[in-house]
Amino acid sequence: MNQQSAEHTVRVKVRHYEMDSLGHVNNAVYLHYVEEAAIDHARALGFDEARRRELGGAWVVRRHEVDFRVPAVAGDELDVTTRIVSVERVQAARRTTIVRVGDNALVAEALTFWVWVGVDGRPKRLPTDVGRSCPRRSPHPGAALPRPIVPAYDLALARESPREDRRIRGRSAFRATRRARARRPGAA
Repeated sequence: MNQQSAEHTVRVKVRHYEMDSLGHVNNAVYLHYVEEAAIDHARALGFDEARRRELGGAWVVRRHEVDFRVPAVAGDELDVTTRIVSVERVQAARRTTIVRVGDNALVAEALTFWVWVGVDGRPKRLPTDVGRSCPRRSPHPGAALPRPIVPAYDLALARESPREDRRIRGRSAFRATRRARARRPGAA
């Protein structure tokens, strides 16, 4: 994959209705910018709506992680640059930066995890031509896709039943959780 197709930038102008009560862009609006850049990038790579229909699937967002740096206000022009960070069998990650054009200030950066789903809404293996158009390994250290289905902060929470733990996190994680619970003071 050439460097030109690995990265894509769209320019957006912040509109007044995107402001919140504090007078800057509402945090949820940044997610619209991130998704718009990803969709535009996919079109540039040849994966428009008709092509996705032909492949029998679509990308859906699994998770956004966003760091807000400085506020943007109405009238600001922003460059939203998205990069494909990694691609695996059914999922991919994109890193997106949002930079204010006037002073080159980093407004926000996001890491978005996408899942390829079939028409039934279930995750399915990426078609080979989709995988070929994307990098297979992360060009940025530490940007690989997360392994657990449940985020780390949820792992500390007790589940309704041990069976649910095993189904979600796998047998070895279930055993480790059971051992940790047994070590608690007052545990039976």
